[in-house]
Amino acid sequence: MQLSTIRDNVYYNIEDKTDGSGRFPNSNINDFINEGQRVFATLITSEAIPALKEIATADTVDGQQSYALPSDFVRYINLEWKSNGVKYISCIKLPITERDALTENTLYTPSTTQPYVIVTNDGLYLFPTPSSSDSNVGSAYLQLDYIRQPATLSNDTDEPEIDLQYHHFLIDYATARAFQIMGQAERAKILYDKFYENIKAINLKFSVAETGK
Repeated sequence: MQLSTIRDNVYYNIEDKTDGSGRFPNSNINDFINEGQRVFATLITSEAIPALKEIATADTVDGQQSYALPSDFVRYINLEWKSNGVKYISCIKLPITERDALTENTLYTPSTTQPYVIVTNDGLYLFPTPSSSDSNVGSAYLQLDYIRQPATLSNDTDEPEIDLQYHHFLIDYATARAFQIMGQAERAKILYDKFYENIKAINLKFSVAETGK
């Protein structure tokens, strides 16, 4: 659906004028729709949004532990050290709460054969730190697979990058945001709950298809 169609559906749900002359101008509804697609991209399984999958690379640097995230980064998928384009080592991702454990005890033993990565808002942190004495520095580089931000919808003819079957999520989310501002908390909650529960259902469906469980 085009942005104008998604927006008209939201106006219909909140019983507002579709020309933007009512309570909510077009720009407000557009903001709600764009917010909805960003939230969707953050929570939905990466398998459901292949159009938002990206790859970024960076050379490893002697003594450098942290590496910047792409400016359009939303969610981590995988990180590998590669050499000449061939899979080298996959990093194990750990939560930031395990950062001290990586350096202060033997719960984890980072090595060049089993590296770890912690992802924060500041960037990627590698354990162990790349060293010129190791084979993971020099000709090697990092390859980050991630989910990027969806393109902002601004023109009426713009269409979301997510698959058409998921466009109704944007209608539900934007409608909920409008109801919230209108003080209709119960109606907003119903749509928010629907939005998040449907995402859980999709994630479960993809998980079952992959694992059989």
